[in-house]
Amino acid sequence: MAFVEDLSIFLADFGVPVVVGSSTHIGIFDRFSEFVLDGQSVSVENALTVKTSELGGLTYVDLLTVDGASYMVRHEPMRVGDGMLCIVPLEAVEAVATYLTTLSGLRLITTDGRSLITL
Repeated sequence: MAFVEDLSIFLADFGVPVVVGSSTHIGIFDRFSEFVLDGQSVSVENALTVKTSELGGLTYVDLLTVDGASYMVRHEPMRVGDGMLCIVPLEAVEAVATYLTTLSGLRLITTDGRSLITL
């Protein structure tokens, strides 16, 4: 007799809505660490635990919304245990879309919001 698990029950207690394209899923959002230096966030490790069958095919730079906030996939999902669940490392879109413009008009992009040039 095969044991059949219902992952929806596991995700229901702590899950938040996850929107990818036009489809909505449930996932568990975790913020593992945040370091604050001089009042600014230096490092935030965001991750999302989801069903591999639903979102295991996400790839680098895919965009998704987790509980109303926008995120980008940092790298391919990592399977957990028996592979039914996976962890998707995320990066906040606000940090990815930080632009600096030089006097000559060059746009410099940082992935964590830090300044590349100090005058």
